[in-house]
Amino acid sequence: VPTRPSSTSLGSCEFVHAQAEAMPFPDASFDAVTCVYLMHELPPAARRALAAEVSRVLAPGGVLVVADSIQLGDRPKLDKNLGRFGDFNEPY
Repeated sequence: VPTRPSSTSLGSCEFVHAQAEAMPFPDASFDAVTCVYLMHELPPAARRALAAEVSRVLAPGGVLVVADSIQLGDRPKLDKNLGRFGDFNEPY
C-alpha cells in the first residue's frame, strides 16, 4: 500500500488508490459509495473502521451499496450449501 494516495483522471472520473479505513476525502463529499467483495476480506476491526469512514465521507441522504459473498461461519445453517457455489455460478 502506498504511503501517499495516488490518483489518475479519466474524463470526469478520478481513480484514487488509498486505504478504505482512511480515505483522503473531505467529510460528506460523496452522494454514493460502493463496496464490492471487500468486507469478507477484512478483519472485524477493519470492517468497523471502514463503516465509520464511509459514514464520514457519505453526504446526508447519500446511498451506500454493499455487494459481498457469505463466508463459512457467517450463517452456520447455510454452511453446508456454500460448497455448491461453483455448481451454479462459477467459472462463467
